[in-house]
Amino acid sequence: TKYVKPGEDFQIACRSDQSSSTKIYVPSEEVPTTEQLLAESNDLLPGRAYIIKNINEYEDATIGVDDGIYTCVVQHGPDYDPLYSVAECRVVIVDLCVEAGCPDKKICE
Repeated sequence: TKYVKPGEDFQIACRSDQSSSTKIYVPSEEVPTTEQLLAESNDLLPGRAYIIKNINEYEDATIGVDDGIYTCVVQHGPDYDPLYSVAECRVVIVDLCVEAGCPDKKICE
């Protein structure tokens, strides 16, 4: 889980040491089904996988827009087991200081 203050910028990273491709799906996008991911893996040309690091940057975090589950899909290729990997990161947009009810410039516990 990644906590982001409203209005701040944040990043989501998707990295693999053995990858043909990576993609990050935002909460509003539909993640492909298992069948679709398997078909996509089988359509890739056999061969070498690479180290790929995909970092998406998001600006001005907004509650109800940017919060939710971001999904990283890594296609390893037809020569690899597993053919693909999926990882998720939940983004919560919240001002923890406001939620704590502490006065300004005070350390809240």
